Amino acid sequence: MSNEKKENAVLKDALSDLEQELSNLRNRKEGLDSQLKKTGSNIVGTQSEEEKLRNQIARLVAQEGILERKRNRLKEKLDTTQEKIAKVRHIKEELSEVEGED
Repeated sequence: MSNEKKENAVLKDALSDLEQELSNLRNRKEGLDSQLKKTGSNIVGTQSEEEKLRNQIARLVAQEGILERKRNRLKEKLDTTQEKIAKVRHIKEELSEVEGED
C-alpha cells in the first residue's frame, strides 16, 4: 500500500472516531437538555407550591389575629364577670352581717 493510501486510511479512521465521539456528545447533550427541562419544571412546581404555602400562611396569620382579638374580648368579659361576682359576694357578706346584727 502506498503512503497516500495509508494516510487516507488513517484519516478515515480518525474521521470515523471523531464522528462517533460527536454522536456521543450529541446524545449526552440531549440527555442534559432533558434533565434541564425536568429541573426547570420542578423549579416552577416548587415555586407554585411555595406561593400556595405563603398564601395559606397569610390566611392563618389573619385568622390568628381574629382569634387573638376574640380571646382578649372574652378575657375582658371574664374579668368583668369575676369583678361583679366579687361585688355580689361582698354585698352578700354585708347583708349577712346586717342581718346578724338585728
